[in-house]
Amino acid sequence: MMLFLLLFLLNISPIKENFSDRNFWLVSTMWQNTKDTEDSVLVLISCRMNLKTEKAVNYLKDSNVSTDVLLAYTSNLLQSNNYDSLAVYNLKILADSIAELKEYFYMRLVEKLLNLEKPQEALFYVREIRNPRYQKVAIRNFVDYIWNKQKIEFADSLLTLRSISQETKTFLNALKALSKSDTLNARNFAKELVKIKPDSPYAVRLVSLLDDTLQAFVYYSAGNYAKADSIFTKINTTRYPYAQILSAYRLKNYNKTIQLFEKLRDKLNEREEKSLFLSIGYSYWKTQNPLKGLEYIHYLANQRNEIAARLITDILIREKDSVSQCYFNNVNVHSQELSYALALFKMYKGDSTSAESLFIKSLNGNNLPIKIRARFFLKYLGRYVDDDLDNEIKFDYFYILDKGLVVTREPEPVISEETFEKLKIFKYLLILGDQSEALNYVPSEPNNLYGAVKLAERYGNDYLRIKLALDYYNSLPDRKGIPLYLLKHIFPTNYYKQISSIANFYNVKPEVVISLMREESRFNPTAISPAGAIGLMQILPSTGKRIMREATPDSLKVPDLNITIGIKYLSMLSDSFPNLIHTLCAYNAGESRIREWKRTYTTNDQLLFLELIPFKETREYVQRILRSIIIYQYLLRSEKK
Repeated sequence: MMLFLLLFLLNISPIKENFSDRNFWLVSTMWQNTKDTEDSVLVLISCRMNLKTEKAVNYLKDSNVSTDVLLAYTSNLLQSNNYDSLAVYNLKILADSIAELKEYFYMRLVEKLLNLEKPQEALFYVREIRNPRYQKVAIRNFVDYIWNKQKIEFADSLLTLRSISQETKTFLNALKALSKSDTLNARNFAKELVKIKPDSPYAVRLVSLLDDTLQAFVYYSAGNYAKADSIFTKINTTRYPYAQILSAYRLKNYNKTIQLFEKLRDKLNEREEKSLFLSIGYSYWKTQNPLKGLEYIHYLANQRNEIAARLITDILIREKDSVSQCYFNNVNVHSQELSYALALFKMYKGDSTSAESLFIKSLNGNNLPIKIRARFFLKYLGRYVDDDLDNEIKFDYFYILDKGLVVTREPEPVISEETFEKLKIFKYLLILGDQSEALNYVPSEPNNLYGAVKLAERYGNDYLRIKLALDYYNSLPDRKGIPLYLLKHIFPTNYYKQISSIANFYNVKPEVVISLMREESRFNPTAISPAGAIGLMQILPSTGKRIMREATPDSLKVPDLNITIGIKYLSMLSDSFPNLIHTLCAYNAGESRIREWKRTYTTNDQLLFLELIPFKETREYVQRILRSIIIYQYLLRSEKK
């Protein structure tokens, strides 16, 4: 009650205040408290964030509303197929109201009309679209409709469009031939499609028309290595040697990978052969021939391949000392990447003299992250190093450990109404919830970028806010430090209140949670990873079920639920792995992996352990979270002051 009284006295809308704290659930219940258009927009956006489409529909009974409110309302309808008729009605109004986005709304209409089984009307809007990007999406949706519903009669209408791609044209011609039982022509079109784009989803749909060799190649191109390998094995061909070798490797059949490489090596071109060296070297190592494997990997490491260089360190740590002795007796070290990786190995083995020499060597080169780390570890070992880096990475964890966080205090720019007017279309798409399309309407000038940052903050899109704030920072001519006003946008704290109450209950530090959330999703509640992890804290559906039986893939997009499940899971991992670095590794790479890494890298030096993590993704992930914890601790102290 006191909070609402204070907000009233300060003339701050409770809706805006709670929306600023990203308390979407509470805001979605506050329709009766709306005082102006923006309040209404924020309530409707909050309904969308909480998947409360029905609530939004019930709220808005009057169709005579502002464009902003209609956009926010329509954004709820677009995320569900239960209101397609109403969505079509609104999209037509919006197409007439916003001339700059007419063709965009036509594109969205095509999808909804096809859902409603109105292909003739959808075709009308496809023909009206001139924007190549929008037309490509509309045509793809229509082609999917033709395939799924077997509506071949619409193929000719699409084929008359000038902008249709050769890939789509070939697929439609194949479907037409099949509808006439003209298998010969259908096969010819399918072969042509493989030549045009073997990884096309259309090629996979026509795969049964192809001979075995082409089928295997299409499956390989689409990432279905099991099917590709099965067919290649059955037909015993020398065609597509690269695809054969890599399919076997992806299935972790290392003996077969080596056999195929030795059998088909003369069929590979030079580029293909060298690009396989890492896979072949790894396969030799996994089949108990580490020195042979190191020959291939060493070649790439000296060609500045950092993954290869790091793999050498990992192999040397895991193998007997005799392997490392033989390796060092027979190699020359040329690249910055290999020098640094071997310096880590020598440091791990307690040979600080050799480590220092290799760290010094790794200062020479243009790989700035390696320079920063080499300089840090040299100081760590007690060696003086000149601070001569010109293009320093201000947000790098090791840079911050070395030099601290460089924050400046210049005043925040004032954004004019004229600038906001230039960003009108960006704002409309932001309200509608189409963040990828919104980015196409941000002019690149610094003032426009920062105006877009402010709009993204206002309408709850912290994902775009971070991206645009970084773009703005990179556009600044003098970057001696990071302005405090901008740091707050690059590392938003809006979710902190929600996080704190839940994190304190589970005995997890809130700054760890908000840092992890920023790294996992950049605060995008609808983010879905290639592995299927969902929402703010990127929860796998299986993990969600394990933590909360009622959790579904859709419900994991709801911020409150996702945060609760994520924090509870983090708490469980923290109990199993009290060391924060180990906890974060487990969250990213899995519990079995961190157990194995703990057994392998037996060092008490946590920074060295951090650099020895063999997965580049996990290593950089943990370092970015540790960096963010430092920055969030700084920002939270600043807010308290």
